[in-house]
Amino acid sequence: MSPTHRTTLLAAFVAFAFAAGFAGSVAAAKPDCSPCVAIYDSCMARPDGNWEICAREHNLCAGPLGCRYLPE
Repeated sequence: MSPTHRTTLLAAFVAFAFAAGFAGSVAAAKPDCSPCVAIYDSCMARPDGNWEICAREHNLCAGPLGCRYLPE
């Protein structure tokens, strides 16, 4: 393999590795959990707001979005 081909392959590999790393960091972006927080806040604002029940409602919302769970 000539030095030119080796350099081209190395450059292509570096570009691919950089693109894959960038795509992975974008995929790991923080999810928007504001709807789940709003559910929790609304639940706790009720006169009969129970912390465990409100946390459970929050967690039902949080799971599919990839948000952190509240302890029940």
